[in-house]
Amino acid sequence: MTQAFHSPSLFRPTGVNFRSVGPADEPFLAGLHASRRHDALTQVDWPPEQKAKFLLDELREEEAHFAEHYPGIERLVVELGTLPIGRVYVQRVLGEIRLLDIALTPRARNCNIGTSLMRELLNESRATGARIVVHVEPENAAKRLFARLGFATLEHREGYDFMAWDPAIS
Repeated sequence: MTQAFHSPSLFRPTGVNFRSVGPADEPFLAGLHASRRHDALTQVDWPPEQKAKFLLDELREEEAHFAEHYPGIERLVVELGTLPIGRVYVQRVLGEIRLLDIALTPRARNCNIGTSLMRELLNESRATGARIVVHVEPENAAKRLFARLGFATLEHREGYDFMAWDPAIS
């Protein structure tokens, strides 16, 4: 079975590679999570220590949710050289590639890295015939990327838009 992210790709920028998430990555993942939640937490009048604890607890709950509900999840750190710049979480099941999360650090955003990573998944989808599905918050900037790449919104579920890209119709 062809899988994105496991071999060099024509789509991937030079120096971008992947490795499995390990226990030593928690500080990086916590910082990445905090960067994504920064705007929401500016609205909360908590001391910095309380915000940091909340974010770490939230990240750990998210990781536990993924482990419980998505067996066989591939959890990858995206690196530029040896510098961690993001994460990609994917679950592959028969006929479907579930993109559970794709996130980049603020400095790595808007540099065509996310688009190139998604093109790798699209290429895998074409090769395997599996559709790609993702849940995304309606106001998340990634939704524009998915729409630009041809993902269709199928329905709104519990605060998220459920989107899919089907190689048979794309």
